[in-house]
Amino acid sequence: MPDQQMEPIDLLPKGVEIRTPVRTSIDGCLSALKEFHTRLQRALRNLGFQAVALSFHPTEVDFTGPQNKRRFDFWQWAMEAMLTYGPDVNVALPKEVSARTDIKDLNGKINYYIPALTALTLSSPLRAGAPWHIRGRVGKSVRTYHRSAAAPAVEIHPDEGLRLELKPFEMSCSLLDYRNYFLVWLALLLDDKLKGRASDQTRIYDLGRIACEGVQAETVYDRASELLDRAPQVLGSWGFDCQFLGQFRDRLEPGRLPADQIISIYDQERTIPGTLRHLSGLS
Repeated sequence: MPDQQMEPIDLLPKGVEIRTPVRTSIDGCLSALKEFHTRLQRALRNLGFQAVALSFHPTEVDFTGPQNKRRFDFWQWAMEAMLTYGPDVNVALPKEVSARTDIKDLNGKINYYIPALTALTLSSPLRAGAPWHIRGRVGKSVRTYHRSAAAPAVEIHPDEGLRLELKPFEMSCSLLDYRNYFLVWLALLLDDKLKGRASDQTRIYDLGRIACEGVQAETVYDRASELLDRAPQVLGSWGFDCQFLGQFRDRLEPGRLPADQIISIYDQERTIPGTLRHLSGLS
């Protein structure tokens, strides 16, 4: 007997996801993203709307839905995903690299370095229509704070040429950011001299800290510096241009993140709609 057809009770907006087609270069992927973003904005403009790049819903703070047939952990994650947004950075490794990749060891390496790299992308300091305050100060990322315990850092697709889907980085209006997301992810995957390893529990703890403190959180500077220092040599041998990674270094040294820029805009505009208007472009 076929499954009973599901009938929706409510249709609630989550966000709009742009999926770029498979490309063989970072330039090709970014070109597709730019084209699709332009098309999306054109279509939305005809309906009186405009898309913005933001990692946490700026006014809603909670979503609850029925469990339905999901596993409990899938259900918990699905409810978090309704209010949190971010890019999935997908890389498929060459056969000779994937054949020697130890997934368990890779997971430990990701757990160690990804929180520090994620700190350089934090861009969701707004919650419930105002800056997010936690423990007496404005936090850097409601998204990372909410997602760190529930969301995986990476989803592995072994049946697709070992496609590796990285999830912790945050939304951006800058194509340069997305270029750097690919570069640091590739550097992490391809550098077999990186020795740091950590557990899932340590990653969750570290992400919670960086969500509140940004690059001032313990371990961020040393771990991000190690990878950024090594990336040009590691990626250069594969033909990647790393000159743009200087932008991440520029964030690490003074500790000023995209979240700080958003707060500055909010302080100027004093409204959520006014702030969001600054986050609608992609350049």
